[in-house]
Amino acid sequence: MIDLEHLRRRKLVQWAVAYLAGAWLILQLLDLIGDNYPAAAGAPRIALPLLAVGFLAALVVAWYHGEKGSQRVGGMEIMMLAGILVIAGAAVGFLARGNRGAGNGTGAAQPDAAPAGVATEQNSIAVLPFVNMSGDEKQEYFADGLTEELLNVLAQLPELRVASRTSAFAFKGQEIGIDSIARALRVAHVREASVRQAGQRVKITAQLIDAKSGYHLWSDTYERDYQDIFAIQEEISRAIVDALKLRLAAGSADSALSVPETADPEAHRLVLEGMASLRLQNQASLRHALDCFRQALARDPDYLPAREQLARGIFNSAYRGMVPADQGYAEARREAERVLAVDPGNASAHVTLGQISNLYDWDVATAQEHFRQALARNPNSADAHGALGDVLVRLGQPERGMAEARRAAEIDPLSAPTQNRLGAIGIYTRNYEAGIAALRTALALTPDASTGR
Repeated sequence: MIDLEHLRRRKLVQWAVAYLAGAWLILQLLDLIGDNYPAAAGAPRIALPLLAVGFLAALVVAWYHGEKGSQRVGGMEIMMLAGILVIAGAAVGFLARGNRGAGNGTGAAQPDAAPAGVATEQNSIAVLPFVNMSGDEKQEYFADGLTEELLNVLAQLPELRVASRTSAFAFKGQEIGIDSIARALRVAHVREASVRQAGQRVKITAQLIDAKSGYHLWSDTYERDYQDIFAIQEEISRAIVDALKLRLAAGSADSALSVPETADPEAHRLVLEGMASLRLQNQASLRHALDCFRQALARDPDYLPAREQLARGIFNSAYRGMVPADQGYAEARREAERVLAVDPGNASAHVTLGQISNLYDWDVATAQEHFRQALARNPNSADAHGALGDVLVRLGQPERGMAEARRAAEIDPLSAPTQNRLGAIGIYTRNYEAGIAALRTALALTPDASTGR
């Protein structure tokens, strides 16, 4: 039979009450931290067993340190009890930090967290939007379009991890240090550039910066006729590859770094204008984008980027219900297949066909093949990785689906839809910590949205 009076004399009751009060305070603090920093959301779960061990240690110390006849916990005992709590709290913090460093699976923009399962840090880059130096806001689409074209070229290099357009454009017009941008996008290098167009003359200044040191690895200025814009972009791409000392697979430099050209500068301008409208995500801008792409193809029916974007735009209009589904998806399919007839590995066309197969045909096997074909050409396509993740879950491969969703979030950490998809797949696969953290990130990116999309 337990002698409660003896336990009180040994101060076990007092020590137990004091310890439990301190442990409760630690758990409350960890829970508060987890609410504000998703990477530490699992800390309370880690803390419980450690605090339980600390509780046993406190009782052992109390038993051997207790003095008969004393009913209060003295100064020495308080110091010893505080020491046990500090040791337990330090252990919790160490393990929580280790858990965060191992990756929480969110891929969210957490500047101090290193990406897992991606290219080495040295081989990573963010292509920031060209700064429009023309003094004419109407030329903004031109600067943005050049950015997206160059980003798409570099994204085709499997040796290089390229932050997605959505995340790179999140910093447009903001006065933020290169080191902060690099941490948020988890890249080692940042490419800055400006463009000025005056009539048929174009002046581009570009530089590649090592985010860690702040030093310029390369910089150059190009001032030529508009007709040379494709050659300039290719030269910039090759200069970046050389500056990063990338060892490209045999033949990949010539195929991946070449920029699709047109002999009609107006067709190119129309495509850039259409791409800018497509990004606005509303019905009026989508209609304008489709009109631009059709005008470009009327001028140059062989200009492949115009047809790629047209297929993508028609798919979006069908998905948004702007046109009857049967009509819209059939037309988008025809245009994408016309692209593949010329360029069988075209990533954009494969993504469009994959989305049609997945969302309209309910043919997940064909969708999976299209997304894999897209990634073979463009391994940095967050859209393809994320869509493939959805398909793999539907095919009964949830863990592989989760891996693809994570990869998409690593490439595009500041995209709410990408984070939302990662969260949904995380919850579905019962990877609750990663799922909830991703959904919190999506909500932080779009606080007024109900789903983060």
